[in-house]
Amino acid sequence: MSIDPENDLHQILDLMTDWVPFVACSVASYDPVARRHTTVASRGYPDAVLEHLDGWFVTRDEAFSFMARIDPTPRRWRDFPFDYRGSFSIREVFAPHGYRDGTTMLLHTRDGRYTGCLHVNIDSVDAFTADDAEHLHRLQGIIGALVDRRRAVAVLASTMSPTTGGAALVRSDGSVTAVSGTEPSRALTPGSGLVSVLLRGGLRGFDRSVRWRDDDGCWHTVSTRPVAEGLLVREAPEPLPFLLTSAELHVLDGVSRGLSNGEIASSIGCSARTVGKHLEHVFPKIGVRSRAHAAVLAASEGLTVVR
Repeated sequence: MSIDPENDLHQILDLMTDWVPFVACSVASYDPVARRHTTVASRGYPDAVLEHLDGWFVTRDEAFSFMARIDPTPRRWRDFPFDYRGSFSIREVFAPHGYRDGTTMLLHTRDGRYTGCLHVNIDSVDAFTADDAEHLHRLQGIIGALVDRRRAVAVLASTMSPTTGGAALVRSDGSVTAVSGTEPSRALTPGSGLVSVLLRGGLRGFDRSVRWRDDDGCWHTVSTRPVAEGLLVREAPEPLPFLLTSAELHVLDGVSRGLSNGEIASSIGCSARTVGKHLEHVFPKIGVRSRAHAAVLAASEGLTVVR
């Protein structure tokens, strides 16, 4: 069964409410390149607390430092071998927001790589038991793997072109999950024209970048990469290169697919003579002299059309 790490993280937080009495909970992913934590799923925390957890807490908090350097076992505030209740985090952040106890759990993969952390806070001194902390510890491997998988998808998206625009994971049921750190994309939403095209193709994707035109006549560059969860898609609206017109791109696409002028004409609704005229303009624009060379360049430059 395929895994959707983004959705599964949220589901785990929902399930935790049944057996851990938290009023706020979050999962943060760690980027080892930027050396930065980023919240990827949360319940109950206001923005000010999340900002503290992703910043000051993971760099300067005594409890976090103790777990990172000495003993990673999740502890309640009262269980640390020092007076953690007098710490900056509790005095200035947690207590003013009504939290009376809590814990943080460091997340690792099976091979020991640190992937992020889970934060839990409650509004009672006595409600959070040692058994609750142990239950959280049992989830460490599962959540750590999900956070790592989620980051892997984002890293993979960052290697795809176009480097601007949106990126999303498209699944076989038509659902779409945006990749964090990329721009919002109307083209990558459930039921959009591009998503419908991808689903009709069985989410097989494309070997190279392709061009797709939206309902407003805007051309987009699209690239795809199959992953375990579905199809990773990256797209951005971009003008056609070589000063090509839309009609010329459609003709060039037909050439790349090995069609004759007559077949191209039938596919785009014009005459074979018009196709010939278009090719007279296309060849000098893209710097080729033959149909074979044009077909090779169309594939290498992403000048094929997906419908």
